[in-house]
Amino acid sequence: MVVIRKGQMAAFEKTGLARFEAWVLAHLQEHFPKPCELAGEDQVRKLIRLGTAASAELGFTTRHEICLYADLMVLLGCGFATDPQFPWAEHLLRKDNQPNATLRIDATYDRAMQYLDAVVGRGNVFPVAVLRRARLYTLEALRSRFVGKVVRDAMGLFAEIWPQKHAYVAETALGRLVAQGYKSARGHGLSSEPDVGVFAGFMFLLGHQFDADPMHPWASAALSDESVADPSEKLRRLHAEGMKVLDKVAN
Repeated sequence: MVVIRKGQMAAFEKTGLARFEAWVLAHLQEHFPKPCELAGEDQVRKLIRLGTAASAELGFTTRHEICLYADLMVLLGCGFATDPQFPWAEHLLRKDNQPNATLRIDATYDRAMQYLDAVVGRGNVFPVAVLRRARLYTLEALRSRFVGKVVRDAMGLFAEIWPQKHAYVAETALGRLVAQGYKSARGHGLSSEPDVGVFAGFMFLLGHQFDADPMHPWASAALSDESVADPSEKLRRLHAEGMKVLDKVAN
């Protein structure tokens, strides 16, 4: 009788996970070549691992289910499942609403496609025109937009940069996004209303967890650099790096 010892089983499991990760990586690189190229292979692998762990918590275990979840992370941001901009995602992903995991992820993906058709345009998944518009804003121009109430001023900026999304997403949801932006920005030492407003703008464009998204390593690098103590310099670096990426995506 052949006995598989614990160490051997762990090795088999590790090999299987590595093959699965390689398969998802190839899938993402094929279907989303530009974002994957900009992020780099190591970062895409981090996204896959993050998505696999999040999928397991939601009861997604098949290749189909985990792959669709990873697709949505690329399309909507790594934290799409809890993003205030997509309340439908959190609802559709809940096990108590639909016990069948495949039906849950399929419904969430279909809803995401409806959203993208409305805010980007049928047949498109990335808002290239929006990103081209956003890259025209200097940091000074963005900061100058926030002169009073951050939520009110943010709504005006959102409507200007991405009118389709502003019209589609409920203002109450966008208000929650900005409120979350206060907490997240302050965690990086950004506390002035203009700084919070600019930070919220990145959340609006890239997802509420853009600062920790493996697909946007430039953001976490700019914000977590311990050698930079001045908040205004952190924001300047964030904006500068963000504009470089937007230039590459939009071209």
